[in-house]
Amino acid sequence: MKATTSQEHAFVVLEGIDIRGKTTVSRELAEVIGATLVKTPVSPVAEFRKVYDCCENYDARYLYYMSSLVLASVEITELLKSGPVVCDRWLHSAVLYHKALGVDTSMVNIERLHLAVPSLTVCLVCDASVAAERFRQRGENKDDNIEDNKGLLATVDRLMQESILAQVDTSFTTASEAALQIAAML
Repeated sequence: MKATTSQEHAFVVLEGIDIRGKTTVSRELAEVIGATLVKTPVSPVAEFRKVYDCCENYDARYLYYMSSLVLASVEITELLKSGPVVCDRWLHSAVLYHKALGVDTSMVNIERLHLAVPSLTVCLVCDASVAAERFRQRGENKDDNIEDNKGLLATVDRLMQESILAQVDTSFTTASEAALQIAAML
């Protein structure tokens, strides 16, 4: 999942588990570097996300997310012809969430998918107490999602932090500050 690319414009991916600031920081970063923002899954498959997120057939869920990346990759490759792209969730999210759920992720040969390769992937991290407060402020119950019901968010967080070298801690920084930190990495 780590590779370099020869594309002309930057393709920056923000990864991390829920409530780490990916969506907010992605928007800020796209503005800072003049990029197009892509949030996965993309339309039209995004409409089916809730169906698969509630699905206890984790193999089907994994295949949904991987196929959504193929579709997003086509869009991103086209966008990269005219400028940089910032993406909210990419390959690490799809693979590592499902690995933690016990899916044999080798069922998909990732190399054969010919996905767009990020020039930079950043894992957003956050202190657990800050994340809990963010959940509370959103009015969400973190126990409502499959990953947390299975006690897997901590595992996914650890796997992401182990596999993504570039990390930005969003615990006590604003989205703008985090975006500037990431822009400086380019």
